[in-house]
Amino acid sequence: MSATITKKVTKEKLAKILPRAYTDRWGSVNVPEPITVIVFDDSVVKSGTLRKALHRVGDSLESLVLVGGDFTDESRAIASEIRAFLLAQSCYGWTDESYQQIRKIIGSKVKTPDLRRDA
Repeated sequence: MSATITKKVTKEKLAKILPRAYTDRWGSVNVPEPITVIVFDDSVVKSGTLRKALHRVGDSLESLVLVGGDFTDESRAIASEIRAFLLAQSCYGWTDESYQQIRKIIGSKVKTPDLRRDA
């Protein structure tokens, strides 16, 4: 997981924190200040990755803005539950399972259980 967390951000500073690919979208962010911004490096943010980042943030009363290429359905549900604002480049409709399966098929580095049995 690679996520950059920036706390106590104002709307004026938000454009400077966001990666270039998102700077044209920051005007749509309508949340009260102060803001905690979490920028994910992953192309698709799975729910486990999001939970780890939220754990690092802790119990904060600040508004949350989550930035990433795409978010799985489970991640979007968590974001909705905590009333976070999502900035994503796409909305493919991945689930945690479907994204893991496609990564396994294309040979990406995915943790898979070793099903071999000791003889």
